[in-house]
Amino acid sequence: MKENPPELGERIAFYTGHRLKRKDLWWILLGCLLWVVPLVYAGWLFRKYELENGVLAAYYWIQPFIMLAYLAFLILGTWLTYRIWSAKRFVGVYQNGLRWRLKGFRVHHLIWSDLEGIACATTERVVFLKSLREEHQAVLYRKNKPAVAIDNRIEDYNGLIEIIKAQFYPTIFPNLLASFQNGQRLQFGPIAIQKSSFYIARAIPQNEFPDRPYQAKAMNSFAWAQLTDLSVNSGFLMVKSGNSKMKKIPVSQIPNFEILLKIVEQGVTI
Repeated sequence: MKENPPELGERIAFYTGHRLKRKDLWWILLGCLLWVVPLVYAGWLFRKYELENGVLAAYYWIQPFIMLAYLAFLILGTWLTYRIWSAKRFVGVYQNGLRWRLKGFRVHHLIWSDLEGIACATTERVVFLKSLREEHQAVLYRKNKPAVAIDNRIEDYNGLIEIIKAQFYPTIFPNLLASFQNGQRLQFGPIAIQKSSFYIARAIPQNEFPDRPYQAKAMNSFAWAQLTDLSVNSGFLMVKSGNSKMKKIPVSQIPNFEILLKIVEQGVTI
């Protein structure tokens, strides 16, 4: 593995993919049994039919069991390769940026000034009205480069995202707050805020994570005093003004959502 780029500074934390655990050993044992048992039975069957009917007949009769063993070996080998490779994923958090390998063999890195924003979401997998599991995902939006997706295939995903935010947000918050207090408009995907107004896109994108932070072409504006509800509920930012219909914006579409809330809390007076 190559040495860390010097501009990243001191390493703060290091997270890897999920390593093989005890429950995985049971699956490996089951896979080995499904592989070995058909082979053993095929060997016994071959000897039996070889004595009674000859080699060709014996070879013919054992074919289904050889195929079962081959299929079991293929599935076990593919699963093991995937699990071992998954454990090789990593994300390193440094004083001045990130270093990671999530896909392929290439190791990537960035410094905090290359990062434009962070968006996060938690989705619930439901089958027949029954909740199976929660899946977490975060997208790091880089300036002029493809976004980087991190999900809970990284061990302690929540801890990783929190420490990334703890390192990145302080590098952008003071300038954003100063810009807001000077009357500039700040864009957070389909949401924008100004000292006197709140803006919301007329059309909200359907995809959970846009490829780039969403820049709305047309937005509705409201004075802060017009807002009767601005809250977060079940992964949505709920916005209501006067007698208008409640609008729901997925938090996953709002980069740097915590920064948005903090600026509103500190800088907005109604």
